[in-house]
Amino acid sequence: MAVAQESCPSCGAPMTFGVGSSVSQVCKFCKACVVRTDRDFKNMGRVADLAMTPSPIAVGDFGELNGKQMQVLGRVQLDHGAGPWDEYYIGFQDGSWGWLAYAQGNWYATWEVSPLPAQIPPWDAYALEQDINLGSYGNWRVKEVKQGTIVSGEGELPMATTPGQERY
Repeated sequence: MAVAQESCPSCGAPMTFGVGSSVSQVCKFCKACVVRTDRDFKNMGRVADLAMTPSPIAVGDFGELNGKQMQVLGRVQLDHGAGPWDEYYIGFQDGSWGWLAYAQGNWYATWEVSPLPAQIPPWDAYALEQDINLGSYGNWRVKEVKQGTIVSGEGELPMATTPGQERY
Protein backbone atom coordinates (compact mmCIF):
# COMPACT_ATOMS: atom_id res chain seq x y z
CA MET A 1 0.00 0.00 0.00
CA ALA A 2 1.39 3.38 -1.00
CA VAL A 3 2.02 6.05 1.63
CA ALA A 4 2.10 8.90 -0.90
CA GLN A 5 1.18 9.27 -4.57
CA GLU A 6 1.45 12.27 -6.84
CA SER A 7 2.81 13.31 -10.22
CA CYS A 8 6.47 14.12 -10.75
CA PRO A 9 6.76 17.93 -10.60
CA SER A 10 9.28 17.81 -13.45
CA CYS A 11 7.68 15.56 -16.08
CA GLY A 12 4.22 14.65 -14.74
CA ALA A 13 4.88 10.89 -14.50
CA PRO A 14 3.13 9.06 -11.66
CA MET A 15 5.24 8.63 -8.48
CA THR A 16 4.43 6.36 -5.56
CA PHE A 17 6.21 6.15 -2.22
CA GLY A 18 5.85 2.66 -0.79
CA VAL A 19 7.14 3.10 2.77
CA GLY A 20 6.87 5.83 5.38
CA SER A 21 10.64 6.16 5.91
CA SER A 22 11.16 7.25 2.28
CA VAL A 23 11.56 11.01 1.90
CA SER A 24 12.81 11.33 -1.68
CA GLN A 25 12.69 9.41 -4.92
CA VAL A 26 14.39 9.57 -8.29
CA CYS A 27 11.83 9.74 -11.11
CA LYS A 28 12.19 6.72 -13.41
CA PHE A 29 11.42 8.84 -16.45
CA CYS A 30 13.21 12.19 -16.12
CA LYS A 31 15.77 11.46 -13.32
CA ALA A 32 14.49 14.35 -11.17
CA CYS A 33 15.21 13.90 -7.47
CA VAL A 34 11.80 14.54 -5.88
CA VAL A 35 11.25 15.19 -2.17
CA ARG A 36 7.84 14.61 -0.59
CA THR A 37 6.64 17.07 2.01
CA ASP A 38 3.43 17.13 4.02
CA ARG A 39 1.88 19.25 1.24
CA ASP A 40 3.38 18.30 -2.12
CA PHE A 41 6.31 16.90 -4.09
CA LYS A 42 9.29 19.19 -4.81
CA ASN A 43 11.87 18.86 -7.60
CA MET A 44 15.39 19.08 -6.12
CA GLY A 45 17.26 18.76 -9.42
CA ARG A 46 18.20 16.10 -11.93
CA VAL A 47 20.70 13.35 -11.08
CA ALA A 48 23.24 12.00 -13.54
CA ASP A 49 22.77 8.67 -15.26
CA LEU A 50 23.96 5.77 -13.12
CA ALA A 51 27.44 4.45 -13.90
CA MET A 52 27.22 0.79 -14.85
CA THR A 53 28.57 -1.12 -11.87
CA PRO A 54 28.26 -4.88 -11.38
CA SER A 55 25.99 -5.90 -8.51
CA PRO A 56 24.17 -9.07 -7.54
CA ILE A 57 21.20 -7.03 -6.20
CA ALA A 58 18.89 -4.42 -7.67
CA VAL A 59 16.17 -2.02 -6.55
CA GLY A 60 13.02 -4.07 -6.01
CA ASP A 61 14.79 -7.24 -4.85
CA PHE A 62 13.67 -9.01 -1.68
CA GLY A 63 15.85 -10.88 0.80
CA GLU A 64 16.56 -11.64 4.42
CA LEU A 65 19.08 -10.07 6.78
CA ASN A 66 19.56 -11.27 10.36
CA GLY A 67 16.32 -13.23 10.11
CA LYS A 68 14.32 -10.17 9.01
CA GLN A 69 12.62 -9.85 5.61
CA MET A 70 13.85 -6.84 3.63
CA GLN A 71 13.37 -5.12 0.30
CA VAL A 72 15.86 -3.04 -1.68
CA LEU A 73 14.02 0.28 -2.03
CA GLY A 74 16.65 2.51 -3.62
CA ARG A 75 20.28 3.16 -4.41
CA VAL A 76 22.61 6.14 -4.27
CA GLN A 77 25.77 6.30 -6.29
CA LEU A 78 28.58 8.37 -4.87
CA ASP A 79 31.89 9.63 -6.26
CA HIS A 80 34.76 9.62 -3.78
CA GLY A 81 37.53 10.33 -6.27
CA ALA A 82 38.38 6.70 -7.01
CA GLY A 83 35.35 5.57 -9.01
CA PRO A 84 31.69 5.11 -8.17
CA TRP A 85 30.44 3.70 -4.87
CA ASP A 86 26.94 2.20 -4.54
CA GLU A 87 24.86 2.07 -1.37
CA TYR A 88 21.44 0.42 -1.29
CA TYR A 89 18.58 1.66 0.87
CA ILE A 90 16.83 -1.34 2.43
CA GLY A 91 13.51 -1.45 4.26
CA PHE A 92 12.41 -4.11 6.74
CA GLN A 93 8.88 -5.38 7.43
CA ASP A 94 8.92 -3.80 10.91
CA GLY A 95 9.34 -0.31 9.40
CA SER A 96 13.04 0.04 10.17
CA TRP A 97 15.58 0.71 7.44
CA GLY A 98 19.30 0.74 6.74
CA TRP A 99 22.01 0.72 4.09
CA LEU A 100 23.66 -2.19 2.31
CA ALA A 101 26.99 -1.87 0.47
CA TYR A 102 29.46 -4.27 -1.15
CA ALA A 103 33.21 -3.68 -1.03
CA GLN A 104 36.33 -5.82 -1.30
CA GLY A 105 34.31 -9.05 -1.38
CA ASN A 106 32.20 -8.25 1.69
CA TRP A 107 28.66 -7.02 2.29
CA TYR A 108 28.21 -4.26 4.86
CA ALA A 109 24.86 -3.49 6.48
CA THR A 110 24.42 -0.38 8.61
CA TRP A 111 21.43 1.11 10.41
CA GLU A 112 20.74 3.58 13.16
CA VAL A 113 20.79 2.18 16.67
CA SER A 114 18.78 3.28 19.66
CA PRO A 115 19.57 4.51 22.16
CA LEU A 116 22.53 6.30 20.66
CA PRO A 117 25.75 6.26 22.68
CA ALA A 118 26.16 9.46 24.68
CA GLN A 119 29.59 10.39 23.34
CA ILE A 120 29.74 10.11 19.55
CA PRO A 121 32.60 12.23 18.23
CA PRO A 122 31.83 14.60 15.34
CA TRP A 123 32.86 13.31 11.91
CA ASP A 124 35.88 15.61 11.58
CA ALA A 125 37.35 14.26 14.87
CA TYR A 126 37.88 10.72 13.52
CA ALA A 127 41.35 9.48 12.60
CA LEU A 128 42.51 6.21 11.04
CA GLU A 129 43.15 3.43 13.58
CA GLN A 130 41.51 5.51 16.33
CA ASP A 131 39.67 3.43 18.95
CA ILE A 132 36.22 4.68 19.89
CA ASN A 133 34.15 3.44 22.83
CA LEU A 134 30.45 3.35 21.93
CA GLY A 135 29.22 2.22 25.34
CA SER A 136 26.96 -0.83 25.16
CA TYR A 137 27.82 -1.21 21.43
CA GLY A 138 31.44 -1.94 22.31
CA ASN A 139 34.79 -0.59 21.20
CA TRP A 140 35.27 0.17 17.52
CA ARG A 141 38.32 1.04 15.44
CA VAL A 142 38.16 3.58 12.61
CA LYS A 143 39.26 1.92 9.36
CA GLU A 144 38.25 4.56 6.83
CA VAL A 145 37.49 8.28 6.88
CA LYS A 146 36.16 9.48 3.53
CA GLN A 147 33.55 11.68 2.00
CA GLY A 148 31.73 11.33 -1.27
CA THR A 149 29.43 13.33 -3.47
CA ILE A 150 26.03 11.96 -4.43
CA VAL A 151 25.97 11.95 -8.23
CA SER A 152 23.08 9.64 -9.01
CA GLY A 153 20.43 7.38 -7.61
CA GLU A 154 17.33 5.38 -8.29
CA GLY A 155 14.20 4.39 -6.42
CA GLU A 156 13.18 5.67 -3.00
CA LEU A 157 15.59 7.18 -0.46
CA PRO A 158 15.30 7.92 3.28
CA MET A 159 16.60 11.50 3.15
CA ALA A 160 16.10 14.64 1.12
CA THR A 161 18.82 13.92 -1.42
CA THR A 162 20.09 16.52 -3.84
CA PRO A 163 22.62 16.05 -6.63
CA GLY A 164 26.06 17.18 -5.45
CA GLN A 165 25.28 16.62 -1.77
CA GLU A 166 28.29 15.58 0.35
CA ARG A 167 28.06 12.36 2.34
CA TYR A 168 30.51 11.35 5.09
